[in-house]
Parts: sequence; structure tokens; C-alpha cells
Amino acid sequence: MDVSPSNISATAEGGKFTFTVNSNTQYTFTCSDNSWISVDGNLIVIGANTSTSQRQGNVTVRAAELVRVIEITQAGKKEETPSAGGSIEDFTENEEDW
Repeated sequence: MDVSPSNISATAEGGKFTFTVNSNTQYTFTCSDNSWISVDGNLIVIGANTSTSQRQGNVTVRAAELVRVIEITQAGKKEETPSAGGSIEDFTENEEDW
């Protein structure tokens, strides 16, 4: 049994990733974490990561005694950079008041 790809790197937004399984027997899938990883046909669906931490999981493909694992790494969302706030209208016209 061949499974491709063996690794997936996803952005924090997640997405759908095509994979292929070449096997001459029936096979099943198991997701390490069903809250953010699922399988839909020949797609691995990865949900958005709302944490700033990277996370890892996998999809295990089993056919009789054969086992293949697709490792998944997903980036954490970027921390929002705080802004100083305000707008240009908040400054006075007089240069000495800046």
C-alpha cells in the first residue's frame, strides 16, 4: 500500500489537502484529533487553528496488517501586533504641539 503525501504542512487558516492511497485491498482512516482533522473522500480537511501555538496530528491509513501515517503540522495563528491607536485627526495643526 502506498500513501502520498506522507507529510502535510498547513497554515493557521487550515484547508483541504488531496492525498492518494494505492492499495489492492480495503483500507480505513483514523484521525488523531477529530476536532480539527477529518477525511472527506480523497481530501484531508484541516480546521483553522485559533491558537498561537503550532499543533501536530496525523491520519492513519490501515489496510489489513499494513499501516501508513500522514503526519500533519499546522502553524499557529499570528499574534496581532497592537497599534498605537488614534488617527491623524487626533494631532493638532500646530507643529509645536506634536
